[in-house]
Amino acid sequence: MNPNNLVDIRHLTVCFAAQKKAVIKDISFHIKAGETLGLAGASGSGKSLTALAIMGLLPAACQQQGQIHFKGQALTELKPQQWRALRGQAMAMVFQEPMTALNPVQTIGRQIAEMLLLHTDLNRSKRRQKVQQLLHDVQLDSGFRNRYPHQLSGGQKQRAVIAMAVACQPDLLICDEPTTALDVTTQQQIIELLNTLQQKYGMAMLFISHDLAVMAQIADRIAVMQQGEIVETETTQTLLQQPKTDYSRRLLAAAGLQPSADRKRNNNQPNLMDINNLTIRFKHTKHLFKQQSFTAVDQVNLVIKTGEIVGLVGESGSGKTTLGRSLVGLQAPASGQILFQGQALSTSRRAKKRIQMIFQDPYSSLNPQLTIQQSLSEPLTIHGLYQEPKQRRQRLINLLSQVGLDNTALPRYPHQFSGGQRQRIAIARALACEPDLLICDEAVTALDVLVQQHVLALLERLVAETGLSLLFITHDIALVSGFAHRLAVMQQGRLIEQGETREIIQQPRHHYTQQLINSVPRLATTA
Repeated sequence: MNPNNLVDIRHLTVCFAAQKKAVIKDISFHIKAGETLGLAGASGSGKSLTALAIMGLLPAACQQQGQIHFKGQALTELKPQQWRALRGQAMAMVFQEPMTALNPVQTIGRQIAEMLLLHTDLNRSKRRQKVQQLLHDVQLDSGFRNRYPHQLSGGQKQRAVIAMAVACQPDLLICDEPTTALDVTTQQQIIELLNTLQQKYGMAMLFISHDLAVMAQIADRIAVMQQGEIVETETTQTLLQQPKTDYSRRLLAAAGLQPSADRKRNNNQPNLMDINNLTIRFKHTKHLFKQQSFTAVDQVNLVIKTGEIVGLVGESGSGKTTLGRSLVGLQAPASGQILFQGQALSTSRRAKKRIQMIFQDPYSSLNPQLTIQQSLSEPLTIHGLYQEPKQRRQRLINLLSQVGLDNTALPRYPHQFSGGQRQRIAIARALACEPDLLICDEAVTALDVLVQQHVLALLERLVAETGLSLLFITHDIALVSGFAHRLAVMQQGRLIEQGETREIIQQPRHHYTQQLINSVPRLATTA
């Protein structure tokens, strides 16, 4: 072991007791003090399991072989009490889903203070001062100390988790997809924040991501992981300019702003959905006896034609999801009209079957007590489709195959899959009833770039072959730049710009659209 390395991993192998096949296969790498190592790869390649192995958090069902040294100490030999002293103080982790990493019944300030209480001897007054300093470090004002997780946006929750992780100034910070679910402007802010905190505290970082364009902005070296193996490790600049493996080249090709093309479609197709002057308001109690309303969607007008892909883009909190939920009858509008095939949505029986939605968070949209087979069968049972057992099973297998999974997924439960794999299952369920309109709410955000391409190609093929229409909601304007026929840009509840994709990307009329385009990470910046 090299004494200059903060983390030294040699021949690490991890497999699940119930499976003979290893999920991490004889990997070796190191991280130097103050260095950022990027760990890139597809969903399910073993990136998160590698991080959990370093933190000593592997599930009990896992069997581990090999050596992991941290500051010269063999982690595989630590006792539980030693692990508790190490985690949070010398090494800390920012998990992929900030909402599940935060306690929903405790304030943000109390959760940060808990880290200080566990690992420092600061008194109550000094802990309070330290919490305020940490909130300031992650660019949140002191008022967030008394807020609960549900009162924060996705980016704010991620900042709070980062504050907890760096509270004791760890030597190693592990970031597991810390920007995946964030809009491009917030993503850029988090990257800059992590760079600033690393310089301030002198931390080393293991930065896990499927997006090489994001990783290029923060990593000194990049290790590429494929199917449990590290296939390439190089300095960031070398990997981006001279990748050695075909897999790395594919990851690079999928990163960044895709060239927008003139999408071929029949402009004479009838309107499938007409949204006219739609307004949605939420009421909230500001004082004990006084209610105020907040306008989430403000007089939106939008048309979706048969066989058309419309991209709806904007930052978190712009009203995109609220608009999408109203189109499937999950959110009542305050005013305006929604027509589906010329009939009011509220009175259309056909719409319940013909409009489906892929929700943003696959874990909360899948019932944890149902197997994947039960979850996929449920919409078929409700609508009386594929009632013969053999036909139904074949339909389920075909659905899984379409999203890159096989029939071994059927008897398993949602918690047994990675975040990206759960999202693929949610997509398969939405396609089960062969809808006319599919509303995709950040449907591929949690997927690695290669699977994103696979799913987008699948959706594009379904549009071409069946006349399926898509409302594709995303914060990532780069993602839809080469996919959508038209773009609609949303800011603070209003549609500020819409038009053909090529025109919007090449000649944006609104400064906010230009800001979204400028925030897209570009690999060229590292060259």
